[in-house]
Amino acid sequence: MSRRIFGLALVVGFGVLNGYVTFQPAFDDLEREKWKQGESAAADLPTDMVEIQTQSTQPNANGTVNPSKDVLNK
Repeated sequence: MSRRIFGLALVVGFGVLNGYVTFQPAFDDLEREKWKQGESAAADLPTDMVEIQTQSTQPNANGTVNPSKDVLNK
């Protein structure tokens, strides 16, 4: 009985791994296509309709507020 459970677990494990390896490139392609569609939709907007991201700020230890490092690196 123990060998059957081990064999079944091994077969299921290989099946899951095979499905992941087989379909991962297709999922990556779909994600890339979604990203491109979003970018093209944003590019089609008139310039007054484009979203402008707000600056995120973080307070310092002394209470003053400076832009975060992420905003400065963009």
